[in-house]
Amino acid sequence: MKDLSETMTDYIACVKTLHDWFHSAHIVAKGKSFAGDHIHIYGRIYEELGEQLDKTFEKILGLSNDEDIVCPTYVAHRVADKMQTIPTTANKDGLMLASIGLQLIMSHLRNTDLFFKVLEENKILSLGMNDFLSAHCNQLEGYAYLLQQRVKENLR
Repeated sequence: MKDLSETMTDYIACVKTLHDWFHSAHIVAKGKSFAGDHIHIYGRIYEELGEQLDKTFEKILGLSNDEDIVCPTYVAHRVADKMQTIPTTANKDGLMLASIGLQLIMSHLRNTDLFFKVLEENKILSLGMNDFLSAHCNQLEGYAYLLQQRVKENLR
């Protein structure tokens, strides 16, 4: 179960990293598209990911019954490691923020698919978790659409 516990904590850290990055993008949004980016893209994404994060913690704790997996210190270290591998939001223009955000969402869609498969292979994918992860992917695909449209608009 050790490798599975690591995978579960890593998935939580992925969601938390995404949430934190989009929260920062919300704060540093600027330029002609400020209001739309600040409220309707980054604000929406980070607020909804915050709700998703809470549910992710609860669902994974429910599956594992291992409180170490959701330890805030352990998760924070994992998030810090992940943040070192992705571009910061600081000093980026609107197009660059949207482009990076789109890459992060697409990467997280792939991570969620892999996480789903690991749970399935270990025969612990409950019907509820299946539904939860599927709904999360649906939400992420909506964010990808918003960010794709934002990137397209600026490339014209």
